[in-house]
Amino acid sequence: MLTRKKQLATELEAVEGTAETLEAADVQTEVEDLQVRYTRDLLERMPMRASLSKVASIPGKSSAEISGKVECVPGPTAASDKPPCVDLLLGTGHEELTIKTCTMTGSWTGTAIPGEPLDGDDGGTPADGIYYIDHSGTTLVYAITSGGDDVNASETLNGAISGATWDTDATPAATAAGFGYKPDSTTPPSFTCGVYEDGLRTQPFGCRGTGSIEASAGELAYLNFTMQGACTIPTDVAMLSGVSLPDVTPEAFLGAGLWVDDDETLCINALTLDFGAEVAMRTCANSATGIKSAMITDRKPTITFDPEAELEGSFTFFGNYDAGTEFGVRAQIGTSVGSRVAIVAPRAQFTDMAPGDRDGIFTRECTMQLNGAEDAGDDEYIIAFY
Repeated sequence: MLTRKKQLATELEAVEGTAETLEAADVQTEVEDLQVRYTRDLLERMPMRASLSKVASIPGKSSAEISGKVECVPGPTAASDKPPCVDLLLGTGHEELTIKTCTMTGSWTGTAIPGEPLDGDDGGTPADGIYYIDHSGTTLVYAITSGGDDVNASETLNGAISGATWDTDATPAATAAGFGYKPDSTTPPSFTCGVYEDGLRTQPFGCRGTGSIEASAGELAYLNFTMQGACTIPTDVAMLSGVSLPDVTPEAFLGAGLWVDDDETLCINALTLDFGAEVAMRTCANSATGIKSAMITDRKPTITFDPEAELEGSFTFFGNYDAGTEFGVRAQIGTSVGSRVAIVAPRAQFTDMAPGDRDGIFTRECTMQLNGAEDAGDDEYIIAFY
């Protein structure tokens, strides 16, 4: 058995905690560093008797944990193909958005904050459930929730945090450009996950988990994931044949356009968005494994990065830290249309700032807590593939 001969298959469950039948189409992406650990609880028995010898333990609950990383890329045709890692994003506590573009007139009044909600005002049905991602010239890039009201003709869009405004064109021509993902506090879907290891299959079900996106200058960016679920004993099953994977060439983390508190001059080496999801097992005596599924019970998303140190007059690291100031953050992986992945967070807040050293260059090792943009929440950050 060879360590590199592995596959990961994922399938959304029709009924939570009921395993799906996996097939070749469920292998959606190539995974690196794929590991699976099957765990069977053994219930120790300690009867008192004349002998100190042990007696047999009794098998209890059984579960499995899967971890690995996948390239952080859009689908082959970003506007119509979901990213190959879509199941992993949904299973780590996200809901799906549509990324769109439309035409604007004039220019912004004020400075919009990446990731902030945009409210419309045209005297009719206003835009609602949309978020600012970026703009280039008169083209606005935004995310819209399922069921949200899209932009209208000759409408004024208002930044819910910044107060910035911009007018839509008389014929804005809203066009789908990709897919986005933001946190979900309801019940994100559960998945059946199969790890095929050169003839051995471990198949946890009722899976959910947590993850992170890590990017370093000049390197490929990865989505790291850890999924947990109920599991029966691994069995001998051949690797899936007839697998067809999307042909997507990733771009390195260059030209990131880092935007922090309306400053685009900070120089960083690495950035990490940690989803910060807390996962708990739903124990259930009715289940043969003793576990119904894994649930996401809380989250604390953060962004960490390592900018070169600056004087306070250049960037107010300590001023923001001391005052608990909230500010916007944006970074982009890839620069080509259809190959970009943007991370936007409208209300970041420094929670830790340690001195660092990068080959003799003084740096700040910063951790930022990501807060909800509006009272309804579930908008701490958006990951946009477009």
